[in-house]
Amino acid sequence: MPRVLSYTPPWLSRGAPGFDVFNQSNAKGKGPYRPGSGPARTSAPGPKRTIANRGNEIFVAVGNEIRWANLLHLKEAGQEKEKHGFRKSWKNSPGIDTRGELDQVYRTLKTNVSGQITELSIAPNNDFMAICTSHTVHIALLPDSAHLVSDDTGPIRLKTFHLGPTSHVLDSSPLAAVLWHPLGRHGRCIVTVTSDANLRLWEFNRDNRNSFGEPELSIDLKKLASGVDSMEDFQAARIDDKSGYTPDSFEMEVASACFGATSKVNSRGWNPMTLWVAMKNGDIYALCPLLPKKWEYPSLGRPFLRSLALPVQARDQISGHGDDDAFDQQTSDQQREWFAGIRGDLDENPRTGELLEVYTRPVYPGPIPRLQGPFIFDPDVDVDDSEVTDIAVLNPTNDAEAEDEEDAGRDDPPVSIICVATNQGKMHVCLEFEGVEGEWLPMESATGIIPLYDCPLLQRFETVEFQTKDGNEVSCHPIFTADAKGGASVFVSTETGVYFVGMTGWVRPLYDELSNFERDGAALRIEAILRGAGSLLESIVHYRQDQYGDRLSSTAACVAMANVELGYFLLASEGSQPHAIIIDAPDSDYYADGHPVVPYEYDEVTGPKLPEPWPAYQPPQSLFDFQSQLPKFMENVPERHKFLLKEEIRMSTATLNILTQAHRVLVNETQLLGQAASSLFTRCQRLQDELRDQLRKANDVANQIEDITGEEEATQEGELTGSKKIDARIEQVKAKQKELVERTERIRQKLSKAGTRELSDKERAWFAEVDRMKAGLLDSSPPEEGEEPTPSRRLVQIRKLKDDLLQQVHQLGTEEPAEKKGDDEVKVPSEFRKKKVQQIMELLDRESAMVEAATKKLRRLTVASGGY
Repeated sequence: MPRVLSYTPPWLSRGAPGFDVFNQSNAKGKGPYRPGSGPARTSAPGPKRTIANRGNEIFVAVGNEIRWANLLHLKEAGQEKEKHGFRKSWKNSPGIDTRGELDQVYRTLKTNVSGQITELSIAPNNDFMAICTSHTVHIALLPDSAHLVSDDTGPIRLKTFHLGPTSHVLDSSPLAAVLWHPLGRHGRCIVTVTSDANLRLWEFNRDNRNSFGEPELSIDLKKLASGVDSMEDFQAARIDDKSGYTPDSFEMEVASACFGATSKVNSRGWNPMTLWVAMKNGDIYALCPLLPKKWEYPSLGRPFLRSLALPVQARDQISGHGDDDAFDQQTSDQQREWFAGIRGDLDENPRTGELLEVYTRPVYPGPIPRLQGPFIFDPDVDVDDSEVTDIAVLNPTNDAEAEDEEDAGRDDPPVSIICVATNQGKMHVCLEFEGVEGEWLPMESATGIIPLYDCPLLQRFETVEFQTKDGNEVSCHPIFTADAKGGASVFVSTETGVYFVGMTGWVRPLYDELSNFERDGAALRIEAILRGAGSLLESIVHYRQDQYGDRLSSTAACVAMANVELGYFLLASEGSQPHAIIIDAPDSDYYADGHPVVPYEYDEVTGPKLPEPWPAYQPPQSLFDFQSQLPKFMENVPERHKFLLKEEIRMSTATLNILTQAHRVLVNETQLLGQAASSLFTRCQRLQDELRDQLRKANDVANQIEDITGEEEATQEGELTGSKKIDARIEQVKAKQKELVERTERIRQKLSKAGTRELSDKERAWFAEVDRMKAGLLDSSPPEEGEEPTPSRRLVQIRKLKDDLLQQVHQLGTEEPAEKKGDDEVKVPSEFRKKKVQQIMELLDRESAMVEAATKKLRRLTVASGGY
């Protein structure tokens, strides 16, 4: 469970410079709130994605105006404002020239977008931004951050391109989803889905305006759902095309769409190229693979392709060729043909310099995949009486920022967590165990047999209910926001607040069980996990509607940020009021290693209960944007009756008519003022009660501290209390420590003596002999008469004898024979002489070997005796 550290900081509260970024009163085309002037026109109910972030920078859409600000600069400006007096108005502080500082708070980004902006979406490479209205999409080229913080604080006109000027216009169907493709080359691929089930994939280039006019791929999902072979025309209809009524027009009304993985980092399998589409009636479809002509992946993308190819190869080895496996065999053949057509080249990212692998989409089996679905829910899931508002697909193992070395080599189970939100304030959490793979329609067959496909199943895990209906009125339109830290958790934004849904408690055990190869008892363990504790639901932000008289004020969906400068930061807005939450979410709490959630309070009953943070009181927006209609009424009084306003009141028909009309004007204004005053009075009373509780808790903590460190006397029973008790405990611990050290020393001495024993007579004689041998080896003096020579002396004599013999042999071998020899000389044959010399050399070698062996033995004995 995320622990909230603090709510909206002072630098985003009213009066601070950060508040002006969200203020709607000074927006272009957005006048102040006028009570009694009629309801405001809204494009669609529910929160809008009108806040986008690029690191610490935020882009906020207020009406049809876009504002840019840096949260770090807002924080510094708020701290600077506190130095000059936070209670004074930011615009009316006397003696302080805030004009220059106010211009630095935010910058206005001008565009040619007409109409109220409903969504802002930043491209993956942070260089483009999609600006969406209810029917149109504009792609804006974002300037660099250094250019936005320049000295020139005036408005900046963005260079924008109308995406699909003949496709996304007011005459066509409204937009249901605008998504950046996670594998788009240089982040310049976007997918648009309209409510009439028309999907378009755009690959644009700022140097080619034609790329913004026509989509690279256009698909009509209604035609694709009933398609038989890939040779049919599945292109989305244009504005001029006339189409009659079909049942699919009602059944396939798109509510939202999302990709199976929002980032290509650490993503595996088919997830980043799988588009999930949710219909308003509850049907869910999958489109895989949906790829542009050129798609990229980091240079280490070979494991990504390997994760796609290995299941195909494994299925080819175990699949049969019977009639029951005809569809599987066809899918395997198509996937194998698709893999064979992939071609890759190395490319460098022009912004980051990262080395990328750019792949070309295969020509066969075709760019349009088969529409898989609808996915069948469990019979106990009743979605007929509700309307789906948004869909989110989670893959915790794929979206993790860091993985252990052991987990990196482990194959993740093909399990996807599909979350579906409905307008009844419920979220259905479903599991898809089979995994979505690439499938295509078959080529036109000569047999003419129409293939039949089985609808995949979705296993419902639980239903989370975070808001109920007010009577019979459905006023909830939740949308999802991905967690900045990844993992199995999402944020849900509604008209009444922001909720956190954490699923790590059961997702991690389930993934570990499915990744384990131990099959014995697996079904029982998985069933126990599914029946165990469910997801964690926590209300993070609660919009207090009693503060706002205008219930039609726009609500912005939250954005989650996690960085070093801001920490774990959550930002949303309701009307002109920003709401920010600073959350303490360490890895050991609810994101990593499957440990249980760390509670905010101590487990001990006697431990101090820390007070929970409480959002600061925000005055009603209607008080600041209030403009009385009474002066306008006074001007519209007829001339013949204006004299009655300056005289004493007289009972007449004209006077009664004027008072009646004035009452109609003032009744709404006084009612709003009364509600604001009542709310302030109620909160003041609540503040007093909370202050009493805080004082009581502080008194309890002070008593506990006094009991621990206070100077109190001994009780009647002789027990010590306060600091004396602590000092006695410390002395007792010191004495115990000293006793343990002494005991350890005694044991060590006993162990050292336990390893020694007395020597026997033979051991003493052997060591004496070794000592004599050692002395003999060191003594090389010549022996006396009658004394036995030592080994060293014998070695010296042998070496001397060897040298003499070698010298004599050398002389005999080099001596020339005499010219004349007498008859009496003994003649020795040369062969005999050589043989004798050879014998002598062998004897010398043998003697040398014996000497060396004796030397080595003596050296070993010397080492052994010395080591002892």
